[in-house]
Amino acid sequence: MIPNFKFVFSSKPQPKKAPRGKQVRGSYEELIPHVRHDIEMTKAQLHQYDGNTLLNKLTALMESDHEKMIQQLQKECERECDCGSESKRGKSSSSSSSSSSSSSSYYEKLFLYLNTQLEELSNLLGVFKNNYIHSLYNDKMLSKKTTPLQTTRKYSTSASFSSDSSTKSSLSLVNSNNDLMEDAPDHLLDPISYEVFTDPVITPSGITYEKETILNHMKKKGKYDPISKQELSKDQLYPNLVIKDSVEAYKNDSVMKKLDSVQL
Repeated sequence: MIPNFKFVFSSKPQPKKAPRGKQVRGSYEELIPHVRHDIEMTKAQLHQYDGNTLLNKLTALMESDHEKMIQQLQKECERECDCGSESKRGKSSSSSSSSSSSSSSYYEKLFLYLNTQLEELSNLLGVFKNNYIHSLYNDKMLSKKTTPLQTTRKYSTSASFSSDSSTKSSLSLVNSNNDLMEDAPDHLLDPISYEVFTDPVITPSGITYEKETILNHMKKKGKYDPISKQELSKDQLYPNLVIKDSVEAYKNDSVMKKLDSVQL
């Protein structure tokens, strides 16, 4: 009986893809190959970021821990099987029932553990995927942010030759607003227009855009997030009140600092 039970461990179920659009049902033993398939698919997606040293270390540690946990689970089930066989030696029907019960217990625990492993890998993938998207976002901001600012400075400088006092006052206000945009943190700037947010909205990808700008992008270029490239519809846009409050706080703080500098 023990050799038959140990066959459970030696015959590791191969990953199996679930039918598209169908919910898979069955025993723990039947469901395990589908969970293994999802784990393998998640690992394959993580391989896109193999160049990241931190990711490589984390995945190596997780692999080691997962393997140890499965080995520990196997040993526990073997001990349970050994104890059952000793207490019921000579009773073939009872021994057979014990073996079946131990196998079922093993598959149940393995299924639950593999689900935990899948969740951990999925969470890790989500973290690195978001970091990668934000990295692209920041690179794009750094490469293009200076262009509109240089243009604004050019026109502001040309206009400053006016001798009219009221015009100078207006230009001073314009320059103040330009300075505000120039000094604003990147997270307060729309990644498309590179202007300070006035009506920020957030997409399912977690990226914030100026509402008018993203709607214009969707109308002219297609219904997708320009940074994450995921499909996007108007009803998926939600106001980002945190960013909006941050912009207002930043503007108020900048105005107060400007007034203090003038008084000095």
